[in-house]
Amino acid sequence: MSLPPDCSPSLVRIIKLATPLKSLQQLSQDSDIALSQVFQLVGHLVYWGKATVIFPLCETNIYILSPQSPTFLNNLQLLEDFNSKFPQFLQFPLVENAGRHAILISVLSEFSLPTPLSDHTSILGQNLQKGDLVKLVVWLLKRRLLVQRHTYTFLVPMDHEEEEERKPGKHSVKALGGALHKLDFEPKPPQSEAMSVDSDDINTATSTSFETFSTRSADETQGALYRRRSMEILTEYLSKDEIESVCKVPAANSPEDLKLFARLCPYFRGHHHLEEIMYLENVNRSQLHTILDKFSSVLFTCVHEDAATITYKEFL
Repeated sequence: MSLPPDCSPSLVRIIKLATPLKSLQQLSQDSDIALSQVFQLVGHLVYWGKATVIFPLCETNIYILSPQSPTFLNNLQLLEDFNSKFPQFLQFPLVENAGRHAILISVLSEFSLPTPLSDHTSILGQNLQKGDLVKLVVWLLKRRLLVQRHTYTFLVPMDHEEEEERKPGKHSVKALGGALHKLDFEPKPPQSEAMSVDSDDINTATSTSFETFSTRSADETQGALYRRRSMEILTEYLSKDEIESVCKVPAANSPEDLKLFARLCPYFRGHHHLEEIMYLENVNRSQLHTILDKFSSVLFTCVHEDAATITYKEFL
């Protein structure tokens, strides 16, 4: 990209440091430019058609062929650009004797189904390195041949039949014929051994048990505070039935997990995708996926295109 001599130094720095793998927040940190100014500079590039805003590329991103992608490519400049940028696909045996457009069509067919980017490590029999795959996806996104699908989460309370089926003890009782037996294998010390304890051992044991009790009491108090605050947040955003279903999930017994779930529950109405939640609540992808997995019995996900992206494309 050619820039005029009097171009803003901040804009030059943004262009040099920007990559498809960085978010605007990370770009702000790397360039030492305020996030608000980064928004203004990126908006300037988008306004003049010099840049496109996408979500940072990662292995969990889902891409699919755009509905506007032509099924028959007759743009020779596009085909020549693809063949020059990705010469490794020219060696694909099934397209050696085919038309020049057949290679690109075959590559596009790999994105016919909405699958994570990690599933596209091999395209047309070619094992792609991570850098080559990123270049390919970026090239396709720039030309609007691909669109991204996002994951949205819905909170759906369990009904009584599902709750009964999920009870862990129900199958255990059936397997044991309705009789459960508690066995105690803890050995008891002999009476003579129990009586041969001096005063020093008693003082040490008492001191240790007191410290353990104090630590445990502090942890329990903090856990109680987390739980009470979490329940206040849940009561504010969820219905009574939804709260009952959430509290019956085993992960709700962990104060930390319940605290994070309560913090994220306003976004479990299907209006915010995972990338939005990560940005708005400043959580990383692993934390978010862990909560979705632990509360999977009351959370359901679906994948579709971002409504804002659809609206934007209507003006193109």
